[in-house]
Amino acid sequence: MSNCEKLHKLHKISRLYYADYSLGKDIPFRVLEGMVGKWITVDEFDLILQLCTASFSRRWHIIFVWDDVGTRLIEKGQKDLAKKIFCFMESLCQSGADFAFLAIRVHKFWKDIAWCKKLFDLAKSNIKDENCYYNMLNFAKIGLIIGDEVEKLFIDALQYNAGYGYFYYKMAIKAYTLRKHHIARSLYQKALSHEDLLFSRKVLKKGLKLGLVSHAWLALNLPKKIEKQDSFYMLEGLFGLFKELPQIKQITIQKGMKIAKNSGDFLKLSDFCENKIELLERAFELYMNKSGFSSSYEISKIIKKMAKLDKNRAYEMLNLSFKLDFDGVFGGAEDLLEILICDFDELDLAEKIAKKISKNKNVYFLLALAHIFGKKLWIKRMVLNKALKAEYDELLDATEILANNFLDFNAAKSLCQMIVELLKEHKNHKELDCTLNLIYKIAPEFLEQACINVFENLDKDSFIRYGVLAENFLRCKQENMSLECLKLKRDKCISFENILHTAQDALWYLDNRKLAIELLLNGRDLPDIGNESDIFNDRYFW
Repeated sequence: MSNCEKLHKLHKISRLYYADYSLGKDIPFRVLEGMVGKWITVDEFDLILQLCTASFSRRWHIIFVWDDVGTRLIEKGQKDLAKKIFCFMESLCQSGADFAFLAIRVHKFWKDIAWCKKLFDLAKSNIKDENCYYNMLNFAKIGLIIGDEVEKLFIDALQYNAGYGYFYYKMAIKAYTLRKHHIARSLYQKALSHEDLLFSRKVLKKGLKLGLVSHAWLALNLPKKIEKQDSFYMLEGLFGLFKELPQIKQITIQKGMKIAKNSGDFLKLSDFCENKIELLERAFELYMNKSGFSSSYEISKIIKKMAKLDKNRAYEMLNLSFKLDFDGVFGGAEDLLEILICDFDELDLAEKIAKKISKNKNVYFLLALAHIFGKKLWIKRMVLNKALKAEYDELLDATEILANNFLDFNAAKSLCQMIVELLKEHKNHKELDCTLNLIYKIAPEFLEQACINVFENLDKDSFIRYGVLAENFLRCKQENMSLECLKLKRDKCISFENILHTAQDALWYLDNRKLAIELLLNGRDLPDIGNESDIFNDRYFW
């Protein structure tokens, strides 16, 4: 990935919520309307809406909306109109990082050096946070600044009082990449003045590799910091450095022994100490007593490590752990069953225990057993027995297990029929899309009836799920019902936010751009925001 395109290449969903680039509470469609007569003509408004419908069905107004619109217009051969959009985007820039990002797009599409120089001047006069310095390196990437100007940017970053050390570390690596080694070392040293970086294995290894810090400096300065450290989480960052810095191993372990509190702490220490059995016993004791913070995966790790040192004691630990699970305290029995099979070759005993435990477990636990034991008939019988008595959610799990793990599609289809009947009464459709997808994959012949049952049973206040129904009616070739769902959703809209969500459904589920534009234009008179219970999440479209 090119560094100069860093922001543009952010994960598509992340870009929608990139907090630093929020432009306020305005809705992009409203902003586009306001541009008519000032930046664009009515005909250009219509063209932009036609080509970039998805961008203007979004709720949140961030700078990337305009980048996406401009880029889309260029791809469609509308370069002059795209330039107007990027000029408007410039008027929205709020910080040096914004201007630096825009410069990359301008350079890529027009190679307009004069415009890029103007953006550089604006970036320099609008530095608001450390992110601005980092992104202003984009100007070096496109060759707008060279030599002393680049170095001055690093010096200014060094003098900036950032709230966290990782900024100086990132700038140090950038300086090193650009062969500014002396300033890179200064930035790196400032990064290490922040405790979280000084105890970071990744940061220290990188510094040693690039020569930004010496072994001697760390061996001299780390022990003083280790002595003052009272967080095991921070201290364990040094565990992976014992090979590079053997001088700090003893003092780090000693300090770790003093501040360790949880079973996981002693488990980690056991990897580096000679008294491994003693430490594993302590970890096991803390886990069994539920002292401090413990997670279920730790017990299996403790037993597996003990099995390599003392197999008899590990077997005793295993039995005690199963006792916890029978008492309803422990929830990681599947891991213990795997240990019993793989480390002790006790397949028959593992099956016996699994059958006993399963009586008090849900259907989802049986899925774990299917992964451990394979397509055992007794597991399948348990799934079927539980399915007959199961509530709605467990019935879905049972259907998936029978289809995916046992390939018994006849039994799975029978359960699908039960699910379809339950949809007549079931009011909680939180995962309606998952339910209908399951029916579509396993028993598509039941999908239409499932949709009808949901449609007839939806709560009067339901809003979000009409889009899901529209998609699934379309799968059944019921285009009229699909459109009916969106019309009903449109009729329930009490705000423009609701209209945006409905327009997204038209694009997302029906791929109907014409309907989406119609919704946006006809709903523009509604207030922006409805009641506080409205939930709106942008989907990402191009």
